[in-house]
Amino acid sequence: MVSPEQREAVPNEVMMQKIWEVKEQNIELQEQLSRALKAPRIISQLLINRGVGSCKEAQGFLEGGFADLHDPFLLKDIKQAVRRIKKAVSGQEQVMICGDYDVDGVTSVAIMVKVLTKLGLRPKHYIPDRLKEGYGLNKPVIRKAGREGVSLLIALDCGTANFKEVEYAAGLGIDTIIVDHHQPGDGLIPKALAVINPKRGDSTYPYKDLAAVGLVFKLIQVLTGQQEALSYLDLVTLGTIADVVPMTGENRLIVRNGLDRLTNTRSPGIRALIGISGLSNKEITSRHVSYILAPRLNAAGRIDSAALSLGLLLTSENQEAVSLAKILDQKNKERQKIQQKTFTEIIGKIEEGKEINFKVHKTIILWNENWHLGIVGIVASKIAERYYRPTIIISLKEGVGKGSGRSIRDFHLFNAVKKCGRFLERFGGHKKAIGLTVMADNLSDFRQMANLVASEELSWQDLTPKVEIDSEISLNDLSLELLEEIKKLQPFGPQNRYPVFSSPNVILKTAPEVVGRRHLKMWITDNGAVYPAIWYDKAVLSSLDWEKKPFAVAYSPSVRVWQGRKELHLEIKDIKLKD
Repeated sequence: MVSPEQREAVPNEVMMQKIWEVKEQNIELQEQLSRALKAPRIISQLLINRGVGSCKEAQGFLEGGFADLHDPFLLKDIKQAVRRIKKAVSGQEQVMICGDYDVDGVTSVAIMVKVLTKLGLRPKHYIPDRLKEGYGLNKPVIRKAGREGVSLLIALDCGTANFKEVEYAAGLGIDTIIVDHHQPGDGLIPKALAVINPKRGDSTYPYKDLAAVGLVFKLIQVLTGQQEALSYLDLVTLGTIADVVPMTGENRLIVRNGLDRLTNTRSPGIRALIGISGLSNKEITSRHVSYILAPRLNAAGRIDSAALSLGLLLTSENQEAVSLAKILDQKNKERQKIQQKTFTEIIGKIEEGKEINFKVHKTIILWNENWHLGIVGIVASKIAERYYRPTIIISLKEGVGKGSGRSIRDFHLFNAVKKCGRFLERFGGHKKAIGLTVMADNLSDFRQMANLVASEELSWQDLTPKVEIDSEISLNDLSLELLEEIKKLQPFGPQNRYPVFSSPNVILKTAPEVVGRRHLKMWITDNGAVYPAIWYDKAVLSSLDWEKKPFAVAYSPSVRVWQGRKELHLEIKDIKLKD
């Protein structure tokens, strides 16, 4: 199908061979689950692939509710935090709430402001400027808080790494409560009045992957009671999905039961955001949040101030909400233009081959003074996906580099960067994503050390993209009824991704055609069923010699409505040509 000459004309990342990893089929457990659930065996295997090992676990996965959430009192320091907040309420103390500038942080701050206001306080709130101040607590803000009589500081989605700042606040007579989900460095936490973080070394909390807004939800459960906490479930769901945390355990319970609250929200701000995004009168899904709502909320913090997003979530006025939603929509368009320009520049640098040599380097680390700090994380993610290498993109300004990194499946980026710590001013993050600050003079040494670490920990096979396949099936096994069963596995997200199947002997029914300039559309068959399929960003392959030879295809099936009629449609993930 692809001649050597044709391969030369196609970009490397398009032709990159992928390793297909088909999940092991557990026939015995399939049968047990299918009998108990009265479900197709394909659905049973999908549940097994997602860690379900018994009929009881399957019922919990499919039907779990808030009664299945863990007791919030299992979180370390939550009693101290609630006791201190209640003291502040009874004493009418001045409280300041600080948060991160992403959706998780902004939704966390919005909830805490609403709750404390309802309890009778008039809390101050502060979200740092990404470009001027960076992530986390900072001394100038704490100093200002001290001058304004603040006696309690509540840090949300930040604070775990702010040892000096917490100590500084204590010196000013300010107590600090930290509600955060970031990994503590070396297992250590600041000496705050309370640190609610399930990742702290002495935590016995059963679920470690709650977003910060999920932890705020647990705190509110104790502070105000379950029913009051549930009234903020639209915000909790929004922040949880946006932070790309695993869609397992409590996260799944929150989102599964919270998407309906989000769809039918009473919040003027969220309603306006849904409207400006073209989602009015639609059932909001996790995909809508990830790709439509969250980018608009994040855009303000990326290229301007997250105060715009917070204002939208706090307003009770419909007119103001519509106005702010329009501004956020425009900010998102600006962000997209800046992002595309930077993405194109970085691809040019990589393809030029002067700074990055894929025969030697196992990471992509690049920097430039013209790259906007607010979008380096998104671009790093797209570059890592395109070339399947751990990627760090750094924005330089006045001799200081600030950047974001994204990893691939088999590489713990935080641990790797930690080994390069002597070249960095500060860093933080987790396995898949990091943020860092580095002086310009140390950039080359940092890149060299990072590549050395990667060369020791990554094999060349690790740098081959993987396609995780739930099951090998025939196209004839697909049906609209099966798709209805698959919907019951929602919400989808990390560690509960949308199902991927493979079919081994498929041929083209029609020649591929380019749609939307970048995508390839075709009809495929296995001499039985015939389905339309689209392969995103593969329009370049339209010029290849597509003969009617059999091939294997990996894909995700979905339902689309065309002229009022439902039809099954395939989204191709990869194709393997037959020899």
